[in-house]
Amino acid sequence: MQTSSLPPGPSVGALTQGVLFHRDPLGVPRRCQRRYGDVFTLRMPTARQMVVVADPSAVGVVAGADPVVATTGAERRRILGIASPR
Repeated sequence: MQTSSLPPGPSVGALTQGVLFHRDPLGVPRRCQRRYGDVFTLRMPTARQMVVVADPSAVGVVAGADPVVATTGAERRRILGIASPR
């Protein structure tokens, strides 16, 4: 996926975003949601770009996405297994 096709997010670098997220892991996504809407991109120094979906009604769309398209397959299953038996 090309960077230009990702949703908007903070313009500061990945290292700065990582430090801010580490210091305030709940506040950073909340502020991003207020500023960018329910879907936004975060960039962390230890991971690839992450598209955050903050709308609970969209969880089904994300969970049911084709693993070929939603390339986080194994990680998505690990996380979603905690949240839902499906």
